[in-house]
Parts: sequence; C-alpha cells; structure tokens
Amino acid sequence: MDKPEKKHVLGLGEELHAIVLVALSPSAYRNPQKTADRLAKYKEVESVDILTGNWDLALEVKTETPEALYAFLKRTISKEGEIAKTNSLISLKRIKYTSS
Repeated sequence: MDKPEKKHVLGLGEELHAIVLVALSPSAYRNPQKTADRLAKYKEVESVDILTGNWDLALEVKTETPEALYAFLKRTISKEGEIAKTNSLISLKRIKYTSS
C-alpha cells in the first residue's frame, strides 16, 4: 500500500512569496515593457519591475503553496517564448511590507 504523499502546508493565513528574476531573450530585450505588461496580468503577480544588470525583470509572486508556484512558473514560462531563463527566490520571512 502506497503512503499518502506529504503536502507542504503553510500556517493558517500564510502565503508563499517569491521574487522571480527573469532574463529575456535577445529578441525581447529591445522592449522589456511588452513582456512586463503581459506578465503583470497574471493574478499571482503582485508587481513587475524592469531592472538593470544581469536580470531584465523582477516579479513579486504570491501563491498559497510551493506546488502552486511551480505550476504558475511552468504555465508562464511555456507561454512566454521571450523568457530565456528565470531564478526564483523564496521569502522565508517578510520583515516589512508597505503597500501603496
């Protein structure tokens, strides 16, 4: 008999916050605003910043579970042909958050 799969459970009212760094493909690099605008439409995306340096965009993403983050990234990356690579950083503890 198979053991039930363990699910990651966040505490009541907790959410998973991640910063997703995005490198654009050379064809999209000329107009990062176009890709940023498309990514901003996803309900999981709380903010999108256009960056300087090694990464082109930073997304603040909020989901309920690591599995939901994985599903979002898999769905998003497969649709966005202009994304060359990503790097996801998971927030372990948020110290300060100010909404505008």
